[in-house]
Amino acid sequence: MGQQRVIHKQQRYLPAAKSWRMVRSMITRAKILILALVLAVVLGACSTTRIMYTFADDLIQNEAEFYLAAGEEEDRLLRQRAKKFMAWHRLQMLPRYAAFLRNEADNAEQGPVQKEAAMRAVDRVRVLLEETVQGFTPHAAAVLARYTAPDKVAYLKQRLAEKVTERQEELNAPLAKRSEDRFGRIVDNFERFTGDLSEFQLAIIRRHVKATRGDGEFRLDRRIQNSKRMVALMAANPSAAEIQKFLDDLFLRPDAGAKGGNFRENRVARLKTLIAEILFSLSPNQRKTLVQNLRDFAEDFSSLAS
Repeated sequence: MGQQRVIHKQQRYLPAAKSWRMVRSMITRAKILILALVLAVVLGACSTTRIMYTFADDLIQNEAEFYLAAGEEEDRLLRQRAKKFMAWHRLQMLPRYAAFLRNEADNAEQGPVQKEAAMRAVDRVRVLLEETVQGFTPHAAAVLARYTAPDKVAYLKQRLAEKVTERQEELNAPLAKRSEDRFGRIVDNFERFTGDLSEFQLAIIRRHVKATRGDGEFRLDRRIQNSKRMVALMAANPSAAEIQKFLDDLFLRPDAGAKGGNFRENRVARLKTLIAEILFSLSPNQRKTLVQNLRDFAEDFSSLAS
């Protein structure tokens, strides 16, 4: 146990190249829609957050180019749309992220974080993320509308299949190893904000990992189905408006009509419980560290927005 935790702590201080790959991995899974918050969670230093956000539009373009067979004209449109989205995000969403973080820091400073308050905070985060998605999908749809030719759809299909294969290979690893790796990632994400977790708090995370260890296979199955739906849509020569509706449904209402019923909502409910239990259990020193980190990230977001 002790050796495992040392390994996970070392991962927090890997060089910038590793952090860059971590961010791109998140983007690959569509998390670019909430880039600012992803950076706050994935990267441990506020100064790094500022640097990475500066290059965010390039990251969007680079990741999109993996999936799309872009010519010169399409590449220019992609760059323009990425810059427009990031400009909107910087002016409209970052100030709201900062306000949210300051409010949560004020609440945590008052005393122990009650479980109900923590769950309400998660709900407020979801509202912010949904609004970010709604700001992103018009730009994504405008770009994708240029990729409905048969050869471009075939290229997209091939790239989506490659990502599915990568995920299948990851899931071929022993379940015990995957569970331990996931445990380490969750611990790291909490400890970046709270400092070292106690054995009691680590046990909470282990219970969560054990209860959700079958999620990876289900998410892969849903990813396969969504890839097929995406390819079918693009092959039907849709308008930008039709693509935007598809993306909105995909990101905002993934359970609607999908195999597995309310998987996303159930997963969010389990995540809310995990966050609430950890925050409720924080010691005074951990809570002090949390408050400072929330304020630091809020300051960073405000600085980026100005």
